[in-house]
Amino acid sequence: MRQESFVILKKITKIENAGFCYNTYCMRQYVEQRDDGYWITGKRISLDSIVYAFRRGQSPESIQRSFNLLSLEEVYGAIAFYLENQDEVDNYLVRDEANFETMRKEAKGADRDWYLKMQAAREELLSPRV
Repeated sequence: MRQESFVILKKITKIENAGFCYNTYCMRQYVEQRDDGYWITGKRISLDSIVYAFRRGQSPESIQRSFNLLSLEEVYGAIAFYLENQDEVDNYLVRDEANFETMRKEAKGADRDWYLKMQAAREELLSPRV
């Protein structure tokens, strides 16, 4: 699997986070792997967030409005990375969901009384009022 996704940019003289340049055309890396996950390069926004929104049918413009720290270009770059590496990213997401479920069960077992109180409070709030 390729570890980065590049998009050709228009003719420029300087670009941040350039992967490499040829003449005056540069390639930019939009996704990086760090901390056992995929992240938008130079940001604290996970690729997971973009992928889940994309899977729900949100347009890149809508995703960009939800993550105003990202440019529209970065959103398109992240989606391109996902589509190019879909099997690997999907497998990563399944593993990540399984890890989260394991941690949730462990936390629930560690403080069962608190979870029972929260469940009772939720049921009380959701029950019809007379």
